[in-house]
Amino acid sequence: MDRRTRWHLAQDIAVAALIAALGLAEVWVPFESVQGTGSPVVSTAAILVCAVLLALRRVAPLVLVGVPLTWVLCFVATGGDAQVLFFGGFLPLALALYTGARHGGIRTSAAICGSVFAAVILADLFVPELQGPSEVFFHWGVLLTIFLIGIGMRVSERRAVDAAIRAAVAETEAREAALRAVAEERARIARELHDILGHSVSVMVVQAGAAAEVVDVDPGAARQALEAIRTTGTDALAEVRRVVELLRDDDPESLSPQPGIARIPELIEQARGTGLVVDFRADDTSDLSAGRQLAVYRVVQESLTNVRRHAVRRHARRRSGSGSERMARPRVTPDRGSIVTASTATRVLLVDDQELVRVGFRLILERAGLEVVGEAGDGATGVAAAAELAPDVVLMDIRMPVMDGIEATRLILEGDPSRRVLALTTFDLDEIVFAAVRAGASGFLLKDVPPADLVHAVGVVSRGEAMLAPAVTARLLERFASSPSPDSALPPGVELTEREVEIVRLVARGRSNAEIGAVLFLSESTVKTYVSRLLAKLGAHDRVQIAILAYESGLVRPGERTD
Repeated sequence: MDRRTRWHLAQDIAVAALIAALGLAEVWVPFESVQGTGSPVVSTAAILVCAVLLALRRVAPLVLVGVPLTWVLCFVATGGDAQVLFFGGFLPLALALYTGARHGGIRTSAAICGSVFAAVILADLFVPELQGPSEVFFHWGVLLTIFLIGIGMRVSERRAVDAAIRAAVAETEAREAALRAVAEERARIARELHDILGHSVSVMVVQAGAAAEVVDVDPGAARQALEAIRTTGTDALAEVRRVVELLRDDDPESLSPQPGIARIPELIEQARGTGLVVDFRADDTSDLSAGRQLAVYRVVQESLTNVRRHAVRRHARRRSGSGSERMARPRVTPDRGSIVTASTATRVLLVDDQELVRVGFRLILERAGLEVVGEAGDGATGVAAAAELAPDVVLMDIRMPVMDGIEATRLILEGDPSRRVLALTTFDLDEIVFAAVRAGASGFLLKDVPPADLVHAVGVVSRGEAMLAPAVTARLLERFASSPSPDSALPPGVELTEREVEIVRLVARGRSNAEIGAVLFLSESTVKTYVSRLLAKLGAHDRVQIAILAYESGLVRPGERTD
C-alpha cells in the first residue's frame, strides 16, 4: 500500500468514525428525528457495520453494496419495526451513493448506486414515516444532488486525467521530435565533416605516399606533394572553422553582427585574390531579413569554396535578390580532365574530383612503371575518357559531381565489358561497396591505401581477378545472398555442366585455382580454362561476379559447405 492509499484510508476511517458517532448518539440520546420503535441494539449493530464498510470505500468500493443491504436486513430482523435514523442510516447511504458515482469502475458504480436507490425505494414503500411529500422530496432531492455531484467529479477528474495524458504524449512527441532533430543534425554534421575532413585527409595520405615514393628520385615532385599536403591541411582547417562557426548559437550580445549581403564583396575580393574570376550582382535586397541575408552569405561562401575545390575553368557567377528563384545553388564547371598519354603495359585512367588525389596517384603509379593515360574530374568525363583512351584499369572515385562513380562504372562496362574498374572511396560503407560491385567494379580500395597495395591492386585487377578484402567480400556475399536482384537467375539459355557447377561453388567460396584443382583433382591450367569459359558463359567480369551470381541464383547458400 503506497503512501497516498494509506492517507486516503486514514481519511475514510475518520469520516466513518464521525458518522458512526453521530449515529450512535442519535440512537442512544433521544432525538426527535428518530422514528420507529425498533431495538436500539439492532440499530447500533447496523451503524457499526456500515462504519466498517465506509472505512473501506476507496480501498474496496464494491463492499459499499453492503450498506443498503445492512439496513434491509435490519428491517427484516425487526419485522419492519426498525428505527428510521438520519445520521445513522441516511448519511451512510448518501456517502455510499457519492462514492459509487465518483469512484470505481462502471460495473462497481452501477452496483453501488443501484443498491442504494433500490433500498430507498423499498423504504418509501414500506415505511409510512417516509411517504409524506416533504420527506420524499427531501431525501430524493438530496440523494439525486449527491449522485450528480459524484458524477460531475468523476467527469472532471477524467477530463483532467485525459488532459494530463495528452500533455504527456505531446511532451513525449516533442522530445522525440527534438531527438530526431538532433540525430538529423548529427548526420548533417557527419556528412559535412566527411566532405571536409574525409576528402582532405585522403588527399594528404595519397600525397604523403607519393612523396615517399619519389623523394629519392625526384625531390622536386616530393616537395610539390608536401606543399600540397600543407595547402590541403590549411584549407581543411579553414573549412572546419567555418563549420564550427555555423554550429555556434547566435549570441545576442555579440559585438560583431552576423554577416549579410553587405559583406559578400569581401568574399569576392578574397576569391579574386586566388585567381578566381567572379561576377556578382545583387538586386534589391532591402526586404530580406537578417536570417535570409546570412543564408545568402553562406551560400555564396560555400559556392566559392566549391569552385576553388573542383573547378578548372575558374569562373563563378552569382546573383542574389529577394525572389525565391534567386536562391538556387550556383553552377560550377568541374574539371573535365586532361588527357595525358604515355607508353607502358598496364594503362590506367584516373577518375576523381580532387586534383591533388589524381596527382598523388599518378606519381605512385608512374613510379611503379604503370602508364597513366588520362585523368577525369567527374563520372561523365570518365566515361568519355574510357571510351576514347581504352585503359586497362579505371581508378574510379565514388562521390563526384555531374555523375557518381557507380553510374560511371555501369556505363563504362556496358560500353566495353573487358574494362576493369577499381572503385575508390574514403570510407568502406557497405552500401557503397555493394552498389559498386553490383555495377561491375572488380575491386574496391580506400583512398588511404599504401602505395605498394595500390600498385598491387591495379596489377591484380588488370589480370582479370578481383581485388576485395576478405572481410569486405564476406559482407558482400552475405548481402547479395539476403537481397538478390530481380534478375538474379542464370542468364537465359545458359546451362552449366555438373563440373562447371562445382567450380562455380568453389569460386563462390573464395578458393583459388590451385585450391579448386586440389579439391576436384584437376590441374591448375584446366581450372583456369574452366573459369575463363565460365566468365564468357555467364557474362561475368571477374571471379567476384561469378560468386555473386552463385549466391543470387541459389547455387550456393550462406553456411553451406561445398567440399
